[in-house]
Amino acid sequence: MVNLEGKALVNFHHPELRPFNKEELKRILRVGLCLKCHPEDTPVFTKWKSDLKCPKVRAHELELLKDF
Repeated sequence: MVNLEGKALVNFHHPELRPFNKEELKRILRVGLCLKCHPEDTPVFTKWKSDLKCPKVRAHELELLKDF
């Protein structure tokens, strides 16, 4: 478990485990915005581009991730 800054809130007992960092969390949450409309096997995921903008994602949803 980590906070939104990527700081571990629990200890990991396996050396190969680590918490997600802030950038990884941001990417995970951004993809979550797409999953409500797009199944995971659609081109939006299989041909992902980091600058992709979806017209269905509302501005206030993106605003939540802006300062994150």
